[in-house]
Amino acid sequence: MKPQSSTLPVTDYHYLGTTANFHGRDVSLKSPAPLPTPSFRELSNDFIGSEMKRHYMTEAAFFAIIVAVSTWPIVSMIRAIVELVK
Repeated sequence: MKPQSSTLPVTDYHYLGTTANFHGRDVSLKSPAPLPTPSFRELSNDFIGSEMKRHYMTEAAFFAIIVAVSTWPIVSMIRAIVELVK
């Protein structure tokens, strides 16, 4: 037996989604053109440009230490494999 009444809300079939140029006001009103916003690339380049100068040497030193420490086990493994193959 089916229920007599629906518990779901009535769907609005005339709904139109917002468009990219919708600004929440009447389009017929003449307004100045919107100011251009900086792109994500510009923002990230500005941020990286200022931050990289401060932390570059410290991060490069830590990276060199990590590479040096991680190279030792790899070289040791290669030597062990070469001795095993002989």
